[in-house]
Amino acid sequence: MQRNPALKLIKLADGAADNWEFLSSEALPEGLEALDFFHASEHLHDAISSVYGHGTREGTYRYEELREKLRLEAQGMEKVIRALKH
Repeated sequence: MQRNPALKLIKLADGAADNWEFLSSEALPEGLEALDFFHASEHLHDAISSVYGHGTREGTYRYEELREKLRLEAQGMEKVIRALKH
């Protein structure tokens, strides 16, 4: 970053709080922060299971539907968050 300040920093981690404390600290320059897809998918599965029950047909359907939105659609993250709030 010092040798090429034009580089853009993307901070990617799982959901562990201590990772995000470090990535958000003043020890690193400003940059986009993102949760990796695998961990986002795990958290999505947990959220859906808490509503519909683990392993239910409806839960599996909703999880797969929202997982595909998250993975493939533009603005997928916002759509999934909106669906979870609903």
